[in-house]
Amino acid sequence: MAQEEDAEFVYLALELCSCTFDQYVQQQSERLRPADPQAYLRSVRSIMYDVVRGVQHLHSLQIVHRDVKPQNVLMDADGKAKISDMGLAKKLDADHASFYSLELGTCGWQAPEMLQPGGRMTSAVDVFSLGCMLYYAVSGGQHPFGGRFERNMRIMEGKPILDPKKVSLAAMDLVESMIQNNPEKRPSLGTVLEHPFFWDEEKGLSFIQDVSDEISKQRESSPVYAEIERGALRLFQGPTWDPRLDPEVYSSASSFKRYDTSLVRELLRCIRNMRVHYREYPAAVQRTISPQMQLPNDILVYFLDERRFPALLMYAYRIVRQHWRRLDEFVRYF
Repeated sequence: MAQEEDAEFVYLALELCSCTFDQYVQQQSERLRPADPQAYLRSVRSIMYDVVRGVQHLHSLQIVHRDVKPQNVLMDADGKAKISDMGLAKKLDADHASFYSLELGTCGWQAPEMLQPGGRMTSAVDVFSLGCMLYYAVSGGQHPFGGRFERNMRIMEGKPILDPKKVSLAAMDLVESMIQNNPEKRPSLGTVLEHPFFWDEEKGLSFIQDVSDEISKQRESSPVYAEIERGALRLFQGPTWDPRLDPEVYSSASSFKRYDTSLVRELLRCIRNMRVHYREYPAAVQRTISPQMQLPNDILVYFLDERRFPALLMYAYRIVRQHWRRLDEFVRYF
């Protein structure tokens, strides 16, 4: 931003941006998303990560934006996001974390407490709006509370319309936590940024390996040992996991170790071992796992494919979050 002034006016020169994030989502959901869903997801995930960080910075300055929505995020020529329209922003007093206000944001993007003028509000109103915006981005332009004329009523009633066919389980888990009616139950933006939805493939694969290694240390009497197998049938969509793999992939994997394919921990061990031995697999098998040969990170993409085990990462994450999040091996994930 540049500034000049004369005796009567102050002149501000602002950066000319290419489009709003709303326009970006609409354009890319028509062009990129049908052709390459993974590329679309990586794109909007990266942008949303920057947006959340931007709002987190505002919160660190005791500023609540109060009008977060796709139209108020601008995209520059390099595809970087810029948070705009601070007209409703509220600067909190140093010793206060909440405020009263009669001013509202934009219809359909406000938290439920903003729809009750005079109520006590906190920075959690921005978390709610970001949750709506996140779902809008990853779903290709769908609002989590439905059409324009029903949104406010659904927000007040706490009845979102989330389609699991349009978003990943990680995105669903994060959005659900951010758009809870009770503002005290919404996560902080620091917690949002640490969620698996924002992990890249390398971090996700490292997490799976760490989970597998930790399970191997546990005794069979450990509660985690039994709990991790409790949802096996649903996770595998059958009694065993090997039919979900391409025959040549399972054949190569089992040539290094025989697996009990009825166990979740053995599936995790298979992924862990594949990360270690993938260079020893035949080239044709490597191409089956990763057509673009972007190994080892595409190993996780292969296993989380909707034809295989799309729920695996979140399944393991929830167990670790409940039992092991304070262990040294897992602190970096939380």
